[in-house]
Amino acid sequence: MVAASRVEDLLALTATLAALVLLAVTDSYRRFQLGLLDIFFILLPLLLLLFKIVITEFVAFSRSEEASADPESYLWDFLGKLVQLFRDWFPFFLLSAFYYSLFTNFILRVNPHTADAHLAAIDAWLLGDQAAILLQPWVRPWLTDLLNTIYVSYLLYFPGIAFYLYVTGRHHTFRRVMLGLLLLMGMGVVSYILVPAIGPGKFFYDRFTVPLWERPSDPMAMLIDRYRVVHDCFPSLHVGIPLLLCLYAWEARARGIATLATCYVLLMAAATIYLRYHYVIDVLAVPPYVVTAWRLADLLLAKWDSWQAWLIGPAPDPADRPGPAPSQTG
Repeated sequence: MVAASRVEDLLALTATLAALVLLAVTDSYRRFQLGLLDIFFILLPLLLLLFKIVITEFVAFSRSEEASADPESYLWDFLGKLVQLFRDWFPFFLLSAFYYSLFTNFILRVNPHTADAHLAAIDAWLLGDQAAILLQPWVRPWLTDLLNTIYVSYLLYFPGIAFYLYVTGRHHTFRRVMLGLLLLMGMGVVSYILVPAIGPGKFFYDRFTVPLWERPSDPMAMLIDRYRVVHDCFPSLHVGIPLLLCLYAWEARARGIATLATCYVLLMAAATIYLRYHYVIDVLAVPPYVVTAWRLADLLLAKWDSWQAWLIGPAPDPADRPGPAPSQTG
């Protein structure tokens, strides 16, 4: 019902409808594909949670005399938990699928004017040249492998934390973190459409004299190149999403975790530049996006119920529902 709607549901629905319109207008829907990264980013924790619920409920059912006596009620309760699980995660699956639909060259169909020259000019003004080119004397195979491992770990970092929050019952924190992600990814996609760029590795491919990989056919290099979204440079969500989690950790005063999260953000920033995926300005632009998503998520969660009540009236109180009159005694 409308009165029970959540802000993340509305945001996901709005983003999905906008995506469908753009995909239809640009004819990109013919090339839409569910990327491998979707599986890791959203489907993996969702499937793990589904597995946990099934196993937990099966064990509880086998040990419960009450469940054995009334299996129909137990089944409805089980289905209710599954519906709640999919409702909690589905908005983020939709946005993730939309993000990875950028594989279809969707961005350039909306905005064909790439911004690499402008981003590169900013980096040259800041550093005198491109950071990735200046770093060539320090390129080492072991360093490439290390930073590439950090770069790829992004696929499991956020889903792992979201899974932990959900499975430990910290649902309010889960909603805060996931709504922050929803807003950050939404702003990121809009920015990619407005400022499309392929990154220094491809834009300046003829200026690099030191290869990152010992062999061009290195399996990891080929895998990343195959499944990496193109034109998603400004800002770097590879840095933005870990930074968002870092802010939540510092806010919770979990100093040990926050310190590790900060180190991870710094290493991720170094990886994106060293591996030639991002310009320095892509990383420097991250904090304003992250802080906006962080604060806006809390504002929406705090005000959403009152805004709904103002627009459509307060949700009905279960105590006010018609029912049998209470019995009179005495």
